[in-house]
Amino acid sequence: MLKRTFDPTRPMRVALYLRMSSDHQNPRSPDQQRDTIEATVARLGHPWTVAAAYTDAGVSGRFVTRRADFQRLLRDIRTRHLKIDAILVDTFERFGRAEEMAGIRQELDRHHGVLVLTADTGFADPTSTAGKALAAFESMRATEDNRIKAHTVLRGKRDAARLKHWPGGPPPFGYRLQSVLVTRAGRQEVDHSVLVPDPATAWVVKTLFDKAHASGWGCSRLAKWLNADPGVPAEHKPFSAQTVNYWLARPIYKGELVWEVHATGVVDDRRVVEKNPDADVIRVPGFCEPLVDDAVWEKVREVRSARGQAVRRARTTARAGDGKQIAPLVPGVALVYPLSGLVVCGVCRLAMAPSSGGLYTLKESGATKRYVYYTCPRVSDGTCTNTTRVPEGWLRAVVVGLVRDRLFPLEPGATGWTADALSRTGWFGDLHRQVQAELDRLTAGMGDRRPAIEAGLKELTQRVQGWSRSLAHPDLNPAVRRVLEADLGAALVRADELQADLAALTSAAHDARTVADPATVADRLNRLAEVLGGQNPSRTNVELARHLDSVRCFPGGRVVVRTCKLGALAGAADLVGGPGRAVTGGTSELEGTPRRRGVRRLDTADAGPALREEAHRAADVHRFAGLGPDWFWEDEFRIPDPTCWSKENAAEVARLRVTMTHEQLAAHFGRSVPTIRKALRAAKTGGLLTAGLPRKMPRARWESQHFGEVADLRRQGRSLSELCTHFGKSEPLIRAALKLAARADPTSSPAADGPAPGE
Repeated sequence: MLKRTFDPTRPMRVALYLRMSSDHQNPRSPDQQRDTIEATVARLGHPWTVAAAYTDAGVSGRFVTRRADFQRLLRDIRTRHLKIDAILVDTFERFGRAEEMAGIRQELDRHHGVLVLTADTGFADPTSTAGKALAAFESMRATEDNRIKAHTVLRGKRDAARLKHWPGGPPPFGYRLQSVLVTRAGRQEVDHSVLVPDPATAWVVKTLFDKAHASGWGCSRLAKWLNADPGVPAEHKPFSAQTVNYWLARPIYKGELVWEVHATGVVDDRRVVEKNPDADVIRVPGFCEPLVDDAVWEKVREVRSARGQAVRRARTTARAGDGKQIAPLVPGVALVYPLSGLVVCGVCRLAMAPSSGGLYTLKESGATKRYVYYTCPRVSDGTCTNTTRVPEGWLRAVVVGLVRDRLFPLEPGATGWTADALSRTGWFGDLHRQVQAELDRLTAGMGDRRPAIEAGLKELTQRVQGWSRSLAHPDLNPAVRRVLEADLGAALVRADELQADLAALTSAAHDARTVADPATVADRLNRLAEVLGGQNPSRTNVELARHLDSVRCFPGGRVVVRTCKLGALAGAADLVGGPGRAVTGGTSELEGTPRRRGVRRLDTADAGPALREEAHRAADVHRFAGLGPDWFWEDEFRIPDPTCWSKENAAEVARLRVTMTHEQLAAHFGRSVPTIRKALRAAKTGGLLTAGLPRKMPRARWESQHFGEVADLRRQGRSLSELCTHFGKSEPLIRAALKLAARADPTSSPAADGPAPGE
């Protein structure tokens, strides 16, 4: 049986992790946690050296990947940039309150030899039986803390809602909060808040419901109407279809509060929303003054319900028959198109959505085809002016081809990258030098500090040894002993600080040597090439997000592909950009706020923890924030003009038009007459029409082509009615044919009006 021992008297290297959940908490909380940890270490007399400290301010412990410094701590340990023996936290709740924390704690212990120690337990031995039990209890306590806090908060909010007090959160559009004061202990204080109509916005809501009631329009059309209304103040615009849909569905506008319709939680760093049973939903009629008449609200609801029934039936049919009774909480998003989320509107900065029509049958081959385009979803409600439609197939071919050209300039005959082959290329050498120069800039002056730090640490060590020998003398004067003990304590604290500075220098130098390791880069490039050749769009999307910042599409057909040079370098983007880097916003009033993308579903054999971490990183729209323009390639393309059969065959149609009518051309090419006319218009626009081309060719008349046959039958004694029946034509047309026959041969042709021979 394996036995592991924990000896706190050994000189271990440790890292501190400090966290507070919200910006509304005490801003000194991280400093207080650090003071508690350091005081506990000093009180216990452990000879530990603090190698680094990591702090997440204003991030809930329910999240894992969203805590930037926590992820940096894990990455530094996993890549051995930071070599420590333990992570010190004030309480295990500061380490995290997600269920994944137990697994992370186990991974750190088993795979990296790093223990998680808590100050509130006196850094108890986690390798003993009691320590393991305590670790399990800490993990359960941390996750249970989420449930207890949620239960307590919800209990208070339910009671407030039943009392017709606003349960919390921003007021709905059209209302404002009014504080209700009470007198307690001789002074007035706010007891609760209630909703009251806001004169500045309430009329907008009422106007919206009246228009929806009168017109029966959908949300997109209503949003466009609101945005075009000059009477609506500009500070409230633009309105989106999603916003209008949300407002029209809220009973609060008829004065009824419907609360706790959904339950929310965080699972795998994703916010999960589930519909509560109707029995758990709180309904409070007369909660506030209504903005809309009850009859109008109900009429709008009926129209919306009827419109949504077809969609609900389609969704129910699509999901039926799989036999699964328990749905996963966070199944992830399974993509159909690998560039989803990476294609961005150049005007409003939001992700463009792929959309398609029905299947189209090609006349030549009979095959079916679906035309897919990326479009800005904000165009439909008038909040964006970018009407560009980007063909999905063309864009995918362009982007994948660009990535291959940028990252896979293999030598002739090579089937994949190796470290040696990569080192011989010019582009990797240039990138390696650029990264090294940036790391040298970031660590400028650190190397010069090392001799001074080492000299100071050596001097402190000698002093500590001297003071220790003096303090060991039993006859030392008590006053002198107190002075020496104070000096010794200050020296030990200063020694810890110098050790931490020295460890930081060592870690930075190690980063500079390993961040652009050719073997690692070659492995990543080979993996990208393998994924691009596969058939899993979600997996391809995650891998492309490592290298592509965005594919921006602008009005007029301009497309700019922004590729990060550091995509294949392990952790280089975080190292060069630095933690906590700012995200720059746009200045245009049309620009929206990009939302975090859905985490992709990775149903692949290699979907382990590392790849799941990459999937979370790919969902972060700000993953390259803080990097300067020197770290990106920008390539510009133009969307090709749409083509069709008419344009492709315009020259041939124009050539044959000299001798053929539109109907004859349609029969010749197997097309319709409108298609032939469209081809001729394209030929005229392109200057392909031959000089002297007839503007309009007279159609061939039936009587001109058949007058001889009609005359022969007339001479044989057929009557006009018999001729009409024989040819299936009208009598005037038969008479016209006989007149033409008489003109051609007056001596032998029978008269059109006279009787036939023998009559």
